[in-house]
Amino acid sequence: MCCEIIRKENKHWYAIVEGEQGTKHEEVSLPIESEKYSVIQSEIKRLGKTMIMLNGEQAKTILFLKYFFDIPVTENEIKNYCKEKTEEYLPSFQKINPEKKGDMFEKLAMVVNGIEKKDVKADAVRMWLNKQIDTILTRMNHHGATQHNKESLALLIEYVSSFIRLLVKTILL
Repeated sequence: MCCEIIRKENKHWYAIVEGEQGTKHEEVSLPIESEKYSVIQSEIKRLGKTMIMLNGEQAKTILFLKYFFDIPVTENEIKNYCKEKTEEYLPSFQKINPEKKGDMFEKLAMVVNGIEKKDVKADAVRMWLNKQIDTILTRMNHHGATQHNKESLALLIEYVSSFIRLLVKTILL
């Protein structure tokens, strides 16, 4: 299949443009790139729909997933979960050095205890987050159309975060 696409698109890889200084080659975007982009957009939409199914735990799940996968967390995401205690817990989500997983879950347990007025241990937060990840992956891989795993989930979340940061920068400029 790849060979057929390459043969079909071979004549379109370079378009000849006549200019004042002679002939030069200009790259043309391939339909393959468009297909990749549409597949990624489709997966992002599926992730969004899956996250909506988490109901009241959506903000907490997104925040904890981003923290767990070492993706920069925004103040707005912290605010969505911590509400009026945002300022108090903002430093908890600002990593300076990569942490050990145990320390990370200790910190998350402290946040859960403060926000939700519970008394949970780090292991309970770890099990909850693993359950959330498994639920998301099960829903995304439901009909066998995809085979997402933790790494691909992390990449999708990072891609969405990067896109949103870029969009915000563009709007602010």
